[in-house]
Amino acid sequence: MSDPERVAAVILAGGHGSRMGGADKGLIDYQGRPLVEWGLAALAPQVGEIVISANRNIERYAAYGYRVLPDTLPDYPGPLAASARRSGAAPVGRGTTGRRAAGDGGRRHAHPP
Repeated sequence: MSDPERVAAVILAGGHGSRMGGADKGLIDYQGRPLVEWGLAALAPQVGEIVISANRNIERYAAYGYRVLPDTLPDYPGPLAASARRSGAAPVGRGTTGRRAAGDGGRRHAHPP
């Protein structure tokens, strides 16, 4: 098992939010709290640093006390762009193992057309 201090996690809260009706997926309420809070609570005991990748509501995400990496590409390109951005971020440093978590927990949600 990896040493938690040498593991970094990135919560992917960017993208169009198309599975969420266009809403900022990390801030959608689930059982009384935003999805990002569920991700932070699950990841915090397992990693040395958490970074949130987001493309809007940057200040709200920053209020959680973690570094926020804003998307640098136009039109909210989503998780692949966030992964590319993260690869250059080196959140914890050399020899760090990375972990990613979807801001919506990877769940698919049905929306009417």
